[in-house]
Amino acid sequence: MRILGLDLSSRAVGWALVEEGPKLQRWGVLRPKGCDFDERFLAAVDGVVELVESLGVDVVAVERPVYVRNAAVALKLGGLFFCVIYTLSRRGVAVRSYEPSQVKLAATGTGKASKEQVQRLVGAVFGAHLPEDAADAAATALCCLHRINSVTERD
Repeated sequence: MRILGLDLSSRAVGWALVEEGPKLQRWGVLRPKGCDFDERFLAAVDGVVELVESLGVDVVAVERPVYVRNAAVALKLGGLFFCVIYTLSRRGVAVRSYEPSQVKLAATGTGKASKEQVQRLVGAVFGAHLPEDAADAAATALCCLHRINSVTERD
């Protein structure tokens, strides 16, 4: 099972390819180019599609957008989230999404962990120091792997 975890934003898209074991195969951060959000939005979606096609993944795991203070930013991030899910689903790619608390719980054992705790514990699981965006993506893939291997996700 090859799972591509994604941490979406218009400025940096963290990604991590995880296989059963769990084993971290590859990771990175896409930095969409563009002066405004619309250009970066399109570049982020195109970048994710290219990743999925080039890595040959079985499932894409995405963390649902978190609460933000600014409503306009929340709408933009929600739009990016749903556009990625829609685009991949239309291409026949299996997509799973998880609440941030589910991702944190899978990576650290608590749903209220800080970003630093997630980064540190994901690094310990995979034996690699990952930048924050890639660590969040790896945690999302790890959450998906745990849930797929559980009874609740197979139903």
